[in-house]
Amino acid sequence: MILYTTSEKYLPSFKINHLDNNSIANLAEIDSFELPTAHFRKMEHNIIWIRYKIRKDEFTVEDAMAHSDAVSTLNGGKPAHLIIDFRESEISFSTEAREFFAKNPDHSKLRKSQALILKGLAQKIVANFYLKFHRPNCPVQYFTDAGSAFKWILHLGA
Repeated sequence: MILYTTSEKYLPSFKINHLDNNSIANLAEIDSFELPTAHFRKMEHNIIWIRYKIRKDEFTVEDAMAHSDAVSTLNGGKPAHLIIDFRESEISFSTEAREFFAKNPDHSKLRKSQALILKGLAQKIVANFYLKFHRPNCPVQYFTDAGSAFKWILHLGA
């Protein structure tokens, strides 16, 4: 699998100093990757911010494995706090992909927590289903803005 290092000009504008909540500002970006499915940004405080892209087809277990590889590569195989941003996507996950993210031991070792940033009722329903039926083995919380997600992660001791 090939992971592409990206430069600022190829990423959508979501600078850290312009978060929804001004109390979280100026977090440094350390590195970034881009996959066809999402943008990945490694931030200071051991945070990886994943922003999903718009996608027409189903997100497969192979896509999930590629995401896990990207997180592992960005953080040197060490666990990180994941901020997973779905606000700009209308993505559908296969059952196998959801199960991989929730329970795969190799992927589970890569995360300390997950903050899900959602928009709308439909995404909240899907997130509740994921939490209740797949039961990820790390703290998970969902939010409607990036500032609140970053605050929660930093409160956990990122």
